[in-house]
Amino acid sequence: GYFVTYIDGEKTLASYLRPGGEDWQYLRLTPYPLITGDIDQAISSFLLIGFATIAVGGLISFLFSLRVRKPIGEIYQNLEQLEQESRKNRSGHRQQLFRNLLYGSENPEAVLKSGTLNGLRLKGLDEECLLVLVRIRNYRGLYLGYDSDDRSLFRYAVANVAAEICSRSVCAEVVDMGGGSHLTLILTHCENVDLPFQEWVNSCLQEITFSVSQALSLELSYTVSELFPFQNIAAAYRITQEAAGHQLFCKTGDILWAKQVLERNSRHYTYPQEREEQMVEAILSSNEEQADAIMRGVILETEEYSFSVVNLVVSRIALSLLGVVDDLKSSHLLESPESDLVESYAVTHLAEEESIEAVVGGFEKMIHEIVSLLENKRNAHHFVLVQKISDIIQKTFQDPECCLDSVAEAVGLSPAYAGKLYRRYTLKSVAETIGELRMEQAKRLLLENRKLTISEISARTGFSSNSYFSKVFRKENGMTPNEYRNLNQSGGNS
Repeated sequence: GYFVTYIDGEKTLASYLRPGGEDWQYLRLTPYPLITGDIDQAISSFLLIGFATIAVGGLISFLFSLRVRKPIGEIYQNLEQLEQESRKNRSGHRQQLFRNLLYGSENPEAVLKSGTLNGLRLKGLDEECLLVLVRIRNYRGLYLGYDSDDRSLFRYAVANVAAEICSRSVCAEVVDMGGGSHLTLILTHCENVDLPFQEWVNSCLQEITFSVSQALSLELSYTVSELFPFQNIAAAYRITQEAAGHQLFCKTGDILWAKQVLERNSRHYTYPQEREEQMVEAILSSNEEQADAIMRGVILETEEYSFSVVNLVVSRIALSLLGVVDDLKSSHLLESPESDLVESYAVTHLAEEESIEAVVGGFEKMIHEIVSLLENKRNAHHFVLVQKISDIIQKTFQDPECCLDSVAEAVGLSPAYAGKLYRRYTLKSVAETIGELRMEQAKRLLLENRKLTISEISARTGFSSNSYFSKVFRKENGMTPNEYRNLNQSGGNS
């Protein structure tokens, strides 16, 4: 028999033999490792060979799959790219179709039959629709800060938010109006709205404003059409777009109702030509504050009229200011390239301006620039004139005929203008300057040349008579010429 035991801590197989009837027995002890060693080695070899076979087979399979997969992957990528381009083209074609529909270059009936408008679930040409023109405010900031692809993503995100919110109650389609700051919402099945319709529109658009502000940090404003039959969509779009121009006068989130705007702005308008002339006159006289006030008043008054009137007035103001620049150039009071900066403030596309305040601010900058350049030019010109007046006075003050009239005639100016100009820059009148020069000359002659009589000094300094000289001298110095001479015998001056 046999049994397993531990001898000195080592697992051992004990086998024994007891012969029958004999008194002796046979016992053998075999350590377990000697028994299982060959078996363990065989198992290890088998496992090693198995793992090696699997690894080599897997490597060969992987390399083979790479070789097979490469052309398949290229085919898959090409298919995926084609699919994306196809989706993009379909989307672009669909957007262009909607734009053409709004612009009136597509027949609503033909588009309806084509199935393109299935998302709106229109039942016929007479079904009522609603247009909402959405404007992204401060789009110029997006234009300067992002490339065209990023701006497209912003518009796409705004369109998705608007469509998702509106689609809870009605069928909605959002049209990107050609890459600018405007989107158009087309809404149908408006009869499904539970709330009063205008209340629902206000609530819906406010939610869009909040969501877009939170998610994209963008600000929106809206112009809403009246309900109209689908077949009149192009006419409704034109009317709503006309009213949308008045978003210039609105704040972020404001909602304009096209019908109310156009009814309010249907009055006849007469352009205030007289006030424009007053503005130009104020600019030419360097009265910047008055020019700004007139310009601002003329533009802001157009809020009560149609957008075509606003556009007309802004264009007239721009042309008037540019006319001032051209006239000043012609008279050499302004010269390029200085005046090029002035012309850069002209409004190019009113619909793209952020607000009427931005338009007014641009014109205020333009007026300020014109007045500043004109003042600089005038100051330089006036300085030359004042210098000429001063030179003439210095040369002729000893002539009794020297006076404001003679000096003005010498420089080719009217006496009133010459006197005003000279006082502006010297803070003294021409007569005061002539009198001071004559008095200084008289004092010098009284002290330096005692042989000259008072009458001779009076004649040499331009006074008309001896008595008049004495009278003026006493008034200026508190003493007669003789008293002054005697008091200053040492040659001093009083």
